[in-house]
Amino acid sequence: MSSIKCIAAGDISDEAKAWLVSHGAKIEDGAVALIDLPENALLEKQAYWWDHTIAFYGPDGEYEPQYCSVELAVNAYDTRVRLKTDK
Repeated sequence: MSSIKCIAAGDISDEAKAWLVSHGAKIEDGAVALIDLPENALLEKQAYWWDHTIAFYGPDGEYEPQYCSVELAVNAYDTRVRLKTDK
């Protein structure tokens, strides 16, 4: 059974958009962008309710070094998505 993963974000960086699209995400721009993630996207909750990440496995089966940080807000217009790189 597949699940639909969709995020509504008012603030998404250009780098995050390009990276997500390169991994098969569909982004509908507007005042609030709707991001439909592909089935292979790993949407993971972190330590706090507002802190999530979007990651993908690389060809070697390990996490890719780049991922998106998603900072949820009660108002989707204030939700932020940024591209990050593991150091």
